Amino acid sequence: MHREMLKHQQLVLRNVSHSEELFTKELLKSIGWLDQTEIWMLRSWLEENFSNTHGEIIRFVFDGIHRLQNDGANRLVIPAEARRD
Repeated sequence: MHREMLKHQQLVLRNVSHSEELFTKELLKSIGWLDQTEIWMLRSWLEENFSNTHGEIIRFVFDGIHRLQNDGANRLVIPAEARRD
């Protein structure tokens, strides 16, 4: 099931890649939906496909995850506007 969610989020990100705002919002949502392994799979896919156009966003988001993990945080806190509530 989860691999299907990863593929779905990849499709969504591809479809909103024309807008930095939408891309960022959907990337944050994706991280909220995926498990840790899938998040790193997504990062690899993003770097292959969008590092030229959205590299700064990708680095910012994933550097934030890395900082949270190094601070001992158990989970990533997703901003309210990006949550799937």
